[in-house]
Amino acid sequence: MNKLKFLFLLFLLLPNLTFAHGPVTTVSQNVSNYTIEFEYNTLGTIFTSDYITYDVYLLNASDRSVVDFDSAFIRIQKLNGPAVIAANLTQSTVIVGSASMSTVLNEAGTYQAYVAFYKKNQDIAEYTFNFDVKQKPDTLPDPKSNNQIYLGIIFGGIGLVLGTLGSLVFIFKKKKNV
Repeated sequence: MNKLKFLFLLFLLLPNLTFAHGPVTTVSQNVSNYTIEFEYNTLGTIFTSDYITYDVYLLNASDRSVVDFDSAFIRIQKLNGPAVIAANLTQSTVIVGSASMSTVLNEAGTYQAYVAFYKKNQDIAEYTFNFDVKQKPDTLPDPKSNNQIYLGIIFGGIGLVLGTLGSLVFIFKKKKNV
């Protein structure tokens, strides 16, 4: 019995252990002796009004080991537009070599994420990544073009009438047989 419980728990937990932070999209760029990675927590497409976490990583270009830094600066802006959000971030205490911030982008279009890493107030590496944000598709049907609600009301009404008639017939037959 204990073996069965263990296998059941392993079956439940194994996918969570292998995909600890969920699906992400990562873009990398080598800059001098470093690799800067820009990552966001969705597969491929960012949609307007989605809450997205942006992670940046600083790695050695040669062996992809983490590089220690004091702070990272991220500025997200529409292409050739003003900044939408900007932040000076400290290095994560959980994932060494990374920094994170989260935001919601409400306008579709092409965006730029300027990423810079600093150590002792000196610029270590910087790069600007481009990414697209698409308009979130409407999830609710347009009531003007959708006649299904009217069909539901009509068939629901017919069902109520038939159900009532059937109940009345059943009641009268039962009284007649008594």
